[in-house]
Amino acid sequence: MISVIIPVYNGEYMIKRAIESVLSQTYRDFEIIVVDDGSTDNTSEVLKPFRDRIGYFYQENRGVAGARNKGIEKSKGEYIAFLDQDDIWLPEKLELQAKYLDGNTDVSMVYSRYWREYEDTGGKKLRPKKKYLEDGYIYTKVLFRYLIWIGTVMLRRSCFDVLGKFDTSLVPAEDKDMLLRVAKNYKVGFIEDPLAIHRIRKNSLARHNKLKNLIARERVLNLGFQGLKPWEKFLYFILYRFKHSRHLAKIGKHYLKEREYQTSKHLYSQAIIKYPFRLKYWVGLLKSMVKGALGSQSV
Repeated sequence: MISVIIPVYNGEYMIKRAIESVLSQTYRDFEIIVVDDGSTDNTSEVLKPFRDRIGYFYQENRGVAGARNKGIEKSKGEYIAFLDQDDIWLPEKLELQAKYLDGNTDVSMVYSRYWREYEDTGGKKLRPKKKYLEDGYIYTKVLFRYLIWIGTVMLRRSCFDVLGKFDTSLVPAEDKDMLLRVAKNYKVGFIEDPLAIHRIRKNSLARHNKLKNLIARERVLNLGFQGLKPWEKFLYFILYRFKHSRHLAKIGKHYLKEREYQTSKHLYSQAIIKYPFRLKYWVGLLKSMVKGALGSQSV
């Protein structure tokens, strides 16, 4: 059996479509576990017509990682898959991935391509590009690329028994951390067909949440790099410094917009130390210095 875990928070306008995409699957041996993470809207009312087909669990707000962990605790399936409230699966998602894991007993996680759909423009892109698809032991590929989206994966329950659940201290990058832990310890497979739709809403991240996301992803990158073997650290040293510098510069850009010039200047300086060959880092540093100086003069 497959356990489908859907965390929801104030998802009254989205959750119905997500659940219906699971109920429309060609594979029928599954359970749906919906964890309501302290919703304050009409989510519970919207879910009432589905109560005979889902397991519904309410908890005080703990964030998406805490909701997924609750779902794992309540699940019974040999395989586990995750679907967010505003995304949907295509009909053969569960069937193709269960068949893959059944036929490849040495693989513990399988992912697929997916459609990234932009609600504000109606456009969509197929991700990841075919040339980037990787299988096997792909820890470094997962570390340095946005290769796997959590909404496309199916994992064996044994992964969580051995590795533990999502790290709530790394929200909102806890999914990347989990994917890295799995990729470091197990073989990973892929299905080339797109099996899900990831819906992107304009301005879906508030400024505070966007900053939190950038900081968390920078932390996960550092933790992931420390998990490399010594020879891998040497091999990927330049790439790591480049990726790290990008995170630092993005955080610096955020603080620049917030007029926190000293913090911005520090972060751009760190980005330049890591990788001094990008002009935009120097431009950001110069803006932080100039605007900071002008701001101090006006006080």
